[in-house]
Amino acid sequence: MDIMSEMLSFIEIRQPERAGRPSTDLKDVCFALALKTFTGLSSRRLHSELNVARQLGYISSTMHFTNVMRYLGAAEMSLLLRALLKLSALPVKQMSSGMFSVDSTGFSTSQFSRWVDHRYDKELVKREWVKCHAMIENTSNVVVSAKITDGYAADSPRFERLVCEASKTFRIREVCADMAYNSRKNLEIVSRIGGQAFIPFRSISTDKWRGSLIWQKMYRYFKSSPQDFYEHYHQRSNVESTFAMVKQKFGSSLRARNFTGQQNEVMLRLICHNCCCLLHEYFELNVEKYFTTQTPKIVIRRT
Repeated sequence: MDIMSEMLSFIEIRQPERAGRPSTDLKDVCFALALKTFTGLSSRRLHSELNVARQLGYISSTMHFTNVMRYLGAAEMSLLLRALLKLSALPVKQMSSGMFSVDSTGFSTSQFSRWVDHRYDKELVKREWVKCHAMIENTSNVVVSAKITDGYAADSPRFERLVCEASKTFRIREVCADMAYNSRKNLEIVSRIGGQAFIPFRSISTDKWRGSLIWQKMYRYFKSSPQDFYEHYHQRSNVESTFAMVKQKFGSSLRARNFTGQQNEVMLRLICHNCCCLLHEYFELNVEKYFTTQTPKIVIRRT
């Protein structure tokens, strides 16, 4: 609660003036949704926890559970959650090793798709799911950037956005990713920000550089020193551990029905995961769990 309250204090919500009843405080709604995600309680049973948070001064009022859930699928909540994810990763910057990993994982939904296979003349049913593309810091397992897409989105095109968002806050020395991200463009992206990408090459890959010297350099390094290459590459196991931590603590299935709500639900789980990692590093490595006054204010304009 302390960490969420402090992170929300660095966010300024600007709302246009209008007649009528005042709108619900978006920060209070975000705090309630994060508390619901962290405790695993239903929206009805969360009411007593919100009363405690109001008495402690974390929120200004206790909202009705329908009002809380209504904002889960709001687009304006997505902007706030993306800002909170960046803020939740800031305290580990002081102890970051500069090594990061990128991968994706799936979260199942309560929706199904049905179609008829004319070849076998039968109806097929498949559960829909969404994909979470994430970049994590290997030392602390904190998620530093993330992108939520539908379950059939390719991995490689999301690599650039994840790396560029993380480079605005962290100094990136190494980025590990599996073979799905292997391309000349991705190697060039990491090289331009001063880092080195460790991505295994396919069996059909060659050292033809085609305008990318870093491709030729890493391919020859991969072939001449495979043991040394894989010592760096296997740091990627941390991202698998991170996904396992998120799913074991907060679940692997989503309850929201619309896509925006599913995106926000996954982002809330990543934020709660970062808070858990931050508390862990506070006790293990004496990382300061509170934010400094140099943390910039983030302005979000409501429509």
